[in-house]
Amino acid sequence: MYIIKGYKTFKGHEGEPCAQGSMHGPKGKVAEWSDDSWGGPMRIHFTRPEDEQNFLDWAKTQVTQYKDYEGKPYDPATMTPSDIVETVVASMSYAYAEQKELEKFAKKGIVYYLPDAKAPGGKALYTSNAAYTAKNVAAVRTMHPEAEIVNERLKMPLVDEATADLAARNKRYKSLCKTATIFTLRKDDGSTGDMKLGVPYNATVAASLRNKHGDKLVEIINERFL
Repeated sequence: MYIIKGYKTFKGHEGEPCAQGSMHGPKGKVAEWSDDSWGGPMRIHFTRPEDEQNFLDWAKTQVTQYKDYEGKPYDPATMTPSDIVETVVASMSYAYAEQKELEKFAKKGIVYYLPDAKAPGGKALYTSNAAYTAKNVAAVRTMHPEAEIVNERLKMPLVDEATADLAARNKRYKSLCKTATIFTLRKDDGSTGDMKLGVPYNATVAASLRNKHGDKLVEIINERFL
């Protein structure tokens, strides 16, 4: 089994996206690889000849799972050793980049695939800023029973509903606090309510609120973000 490490991206001579990294096997690093910035063949430098041969032997068993530009599986019997190695390394780099992109989206919310015959691989990717909670996942499945939830594939832990709600409220409050002063008051019945004062927060405004409301002032929310 081989994996990519040290993955980095850079731009080619016309600004096209390129990548480079190292290839690691069971006993450590076996090669350094990089896309060519001028659109030429991928550059792959193996540490030792035996590492190259071992990787080639493994690549021959893997290359058939990838497809050419016509959508047909590669046939190692019709390929040169260098073509087999480059095809597998390149395909692994694409898969690595896709995985990292999915992880980035999944950190922000629920990500899922839906069947789509017109999309690459027969499925289209959808992203959402909805927190990855059990409630929100259930809502996605109700609307799209055929959905493949990427967060589940990545084995991400579900977000606690209360934690997600607090994060959402803080995000909303942080935006409001840019132009207004938001504070919480305790009512006579013991419940609390949030209030909005249409002036930006500053020390004078804060002192005025504390003098006016005394013990009934629970919190000046702007102070969460100072």
